[in-house]
Amino acid sequence: MDLVSSEVESYNRGRREAVKLILEGAVLGLAIVSPVSAGILEKKHLPLIRSPPEYFGEDIVVTANDMRIRPDESKLVERIVTVLPRSKPHIPRIVGSCHAYSALFSVPLEIAASMFDTESGFKNDMISPVFAVGGAQFMRPTAKGHPFNMIVYDEETHPDLYDLETKILELRPEISRLTRECKSFFDKRDEIRLAAPLKELRNLEALRADFMSGYRIVFARTINKKNEQRIDDDISYNNGIWLISLAGRTSQDNFSGNNIDHLFRAISIYNAGPKNSNSNPLGIAQNTETYNHITTITNKAERIISPFGWLNIGQDALMYARSEAKRKDNQA
Repeated sequence: MDLVSSEVESYNRGRREAVKLILEGAVLGLAIVSPVSAGILEKKHLPLIRSPPEYFGEDIVVTANDMRIRPDESKLVERIVTVLPRSKPHIPRIVGSCHAYSALFSVPLEIAASMFDTESGFKNDMISPVFAVGGAQFMRPTAKGHPFNMIVYDEETHPDLYDLETKILELRPEISRLTRECKSFFDKRDEIRLAAPLKELRNLEALRADFMSGYRIVFARTINKKNEQRIDDDISYNNGIWLISLAGRTSQDNFSGNNIDHLFRAISIYNAGPKNSNSNPLGIAQNTETYNHITTITNKAERIISPFGWLNIGQDALMYARSEAKRKDNQA
């Protein structure tokens, strides 16, 4: 029996034991069961449903374990560069950092590369609408804080740039309010009441565009790798993998599940912040943007690893979003 057949048989044996335990009521209330250990999870028990699940009876779901054979790293790197060509100059950084922090939490190369491709397209001058900066898209508080302690521009070092950033951010709440109001009137086909907020919205968006244009000019003229380390690729990508490794370890310490589950939570923390993620019992921020973000990243990763015959982890993220959305609808 070869290694793969042995692992499949081990998985199937564990799965049968898990189902037996469920049927006997030994793990009542759990919707996640490790088919390998087939034991009671000691950490937080989460109502997760991932794809592809195995169904045993109407209400019994045992999810697939992430027991997979890692492909040869050189072949994996070739595949990453093929699917994500913008990653090519950064592969040595990503590989080195993933290895460096693997003892903390093992971040698969395809996940790290897919995450940075989604965050910034590997552009070190990328600036998000909320002013996350650089290839790894660090927000200022996270970049400045422990343990990263990155040098970033702020109100004292670059007052003109900081002032423009503040003005742009101050427009966001009113633009969001007007956008919702316009959508409501548009859905009701109320063109008369739509006219005034739509005009105001367009004026604010034009003002924001002017501020942003000025911000980019000042940024390009005054910012460099010495006074803003978020645009330094070596520092940015290294700290990005460090951050997701820390988030993955935190998930392991506080939640049940396998590495895919912990990766979802780590990506959620990276995208939405620890406060928004930890406020949800699942450890995933409850907003559509984060669900879409996880799905985009894992779909890219699935494209990378699909030739190696792995599980479709992109579908996992989609199922995650759907199951949580259904739960919220039922509560309402």
